[in-house]
Amino acid sequence: MKASFGKYNSLLTTSTTTNFNPMFLATVNVPLVGAPTTACQSQGCYPAGAGFGQGNIGANPNPSFGILQNRALDPNFRREYNLQYSVGVQHELMRGMTLNFNWNRRSDYKQLLTLNSAVPISA
Repeated sequence: MKASFGKYNSLLTTSTTTNFNPMFLATVNVPLVGAPTTACQSQGCYPAGAGFGQGNIGANPNPSFGILQNRALDPNFRREYNLQYSVGVQHELMRGMTLNFNWNRRSDYKQLLTLNSAVPISA
């Protein structure tokens, strides 16, 4: 007879933690306006002036870019974990033949739940 028990924390993926990281990298594509229509100008393939600017950068298409998101992790947050149980019995019926019985159970606890407060629960 043998038995085992284990408690295992689930992995915290980066998709969970980056939602709360203000230093997480974000990118936005801003169009160049007034850029040359030919492949390259006589000065080179970049707009004239010190870097990009000089009226060549268009409006930012994402108005919320660079604004700190109002997100906070629940202070009562606990990591998801699971408990695993196993019990097994092995009995030799005759030479070369055994009977095995195994019972396994796995229970998950504190599963992550995301609620969208913009959508009512009744929806």
